[in-house]
Amino acid sequence: MSKQKFRLILLGIFTLVTITVVSSRAFAVVDLPQPTGYVNDFAGMLSQQTKGELEDKLKSYEQKSGNEIIVVTIPNLQGTTIEDFAVRLFEKWKIGKKGKDNGVLLLITKKEHKMKIQVGYSLEPNLTAVESYGIVKNIIAPEFKMRNFDAGVVSGVDAIIKAIAKKDIAVADDNSSGDGFHISNRNIIAFAKMGWVLLMVILPWFAAVLARTKNWWSGSIVGAVISLTIMVFSIPAGIIAIAVLTPLGLLFDFAVSRAYEEHKQRLSRGDNDSYIPWWAGGSWGPGSGG
Repeated sequence: MSKQKFRLILLGIFTLVTITVVSSRAFAVVDLPQPTGYVNDFAGMLSQQTKGELEDKLKSYEQKSGNEIIVVTIPNLQGTTIEDFAVRLFEKWKIGKKGKDNGVLLLITKKEHKMKIQVGYSLEPNLTAVESYGIVKNIIAPEFKMRNFDAGVVSGVDAIIKAIAKKDIAVADDNSSGDGFHISNRNIIAFAKMGWVLLMVILPWFAAVLARTKNWWSGSIVGAVISLTIMVFSIPAGIIAIAVLTPLGLLFDFAVSRAYEEHKQRLSRGDNDSYIPWWAGGSWGPGSGG
């Protein structure tokens, strides 16, 4: 095998591993808690006094501005990322007014020491990603490092309210038009685009790589490598992946390799009308022949 082919195979494996890990995180089973109010201290990080004062403050703030700020502390991330957990919780709890998507979630995980400010679509111009990162890093985190959890959360909430107030355009009434289909579901569009790229670009290219390798069992190795990568993040998911992806990779490699060989045989017989299906690998890479 040439160095170029070897590099292309490694690139294909890396791409599949990345996509599989992202997908496994996206569809991982996560036990999301039920809301208890504006302050949901499931990890027991805040004092009763602070929870009561924050609850009253955030309730009053929503009544005046229409914006909903929710504070959540959780014991751990259950094997997923804080970004994924925040998005799921934000969508399940439907934080913000119906049809307006004007909510903010301050999520804190105790075990992993991570924080995330998830902002509804209509408030993103008010509370940008840069500002959210600055609030977490420069305001909340320093207090948390000294184990001043109450002060960190209170200061963080005050900073969020101050940032939103710069260009506060939220409406406090509930008589909003709209069907409740939040624009924040743009995450679905992102996954659809990723799937489109996978099906139309990466999968045919990777099939082309496997089809041209003489060892048709290479696909099972790729499946095993992906499974082991998943196992790093979740052992049960990794075991399931080994049972599914290893034989699946073997069958896939066998199918595309056999189709490619049949295609070459037809061409050797002078059958100019023969074609090679996309799933058998139409080209080796950019700028190279089929």
